[in-house]
Amino acid sequence: MRAAKTVFIVGAGASNEVGIEFGRSFVDIVSGKLNYRFDRGCLVCGEGGDGDILEVIERLARDRPSQNSFLAAAQRLREGLGFARSIDSFLDVHRDDKKIQLLGKVAIAKTILDQEENSCIRISGSTTDFQNVAMLNDSWFVNLARGLNDGVRREEIKRIFEKLSFIVFNYDRCVEHFLYNAPQRHYGISDAETKTALETLTILHPYGKIANLPWQGGEAVPFGYKISPANLVMMASNIKTYTEQIEDDNTFRAIKSEIAKAETLVFLGFSYLDLNMDLIHPTIKCVAQNVFGTAYGISSSDVDQVKKQLRGSVGQNLSLSTIPNGVVRVVPERLYIRSDLKCAGLLGEYSRSLFATGQRSSN
Repeated sequence: MRAAKTVFIVGAGASNEVGIEFGRSFVDIVSGKLNYRFDRGCLVCGEGGDGDILEVIERLARDRPSQNSFLAAAQRLREGLGFARSIDSFLDVHRDDKKIQLLGKVAIAKTILDQEENSCIRISGSTTDFQNVAMLNDSWFVNLARGLNDGVRREEIKRIFEKLSFIVFNYDRCVEHFLYNAPQRHYGISDAETKTALETLTILHPYGKIANLPWQGGEAVPFGYKISPANLVMMASNIKTYTEQIEDDNTFRAIKSEIAKAETLVFLGFSYLDLNMDLIHPTIKCVAQNVFGTAYGISSSDVDQVKKQLRGSVGQNLSLSTIPNGVVRVVPERLYIRSDLKCAGLLGEYSRSLFATGQRSSN
């Protein structure tokens, strides 16, 4: 049995290890897809403009005034995104502009689908294997799978996700796609057995995700699948801004509950933005005894600020320990935020701390 309740908080940098762009690169791709202009009275794609998104606009805007308003929204997105910290923050600022909201979310959904199609974890139809195994082997996903599989026999497959949950701040489905496919390749289990094992796993997306995967039911879209433009509107409706997320009380409460119960927290590719830190701040005292996190590319002074944030929100138990007779003794702080490691490096560096307890006890 896994000894500690472990929660992984996954940011955009984590998906980058399997080929999903993030940060300014992702913003630039989204912005490029929204390049449109009028030519001889017709709305057409400019350089880099996305034809599927244009078809969405054409279906929704039947006359020139409506087309003008969508074009203005697209231009506002292209001009304004460069001055925003993220697409999410830009959409939140413009939460009352329905066309900016719709176009922004449609562009995000289309970009995510394109990125999923090209990612190393898409299943190649010709071989039914991940399409770039070499790249996948260098990612944190494989380190995660190796740690979870260690000490778990095939007949104990339900144990693999014990005391484990994910809070994924991304719109992509990389985590659930990988965790569905990797056990099948390691253990040789069926789809049904995999779905049964995954019933014990909690995966929360604070800002939504573009769609369910087929094994999850509902309005599902396969990972990296080329879909019709009509479905892009459906997918856009699944994406939430910060304000919209706060209004989703069930998800909000579930996130707070998972963080409050966590004994170990692992931040992967997370940017520690104030809005996101507010979302995971527990309403009751967190019981976490260990906090691990990447801070790749973050300056040493900002890492100090990140640690200060974490001490105030989830790190109340990281420095003090009470022994049986009630005497409190100071122990070394168990807060490991590493600016020199990416996600794969972090899970490799602390593999014994994170996964050794997954092995079955000999008692």
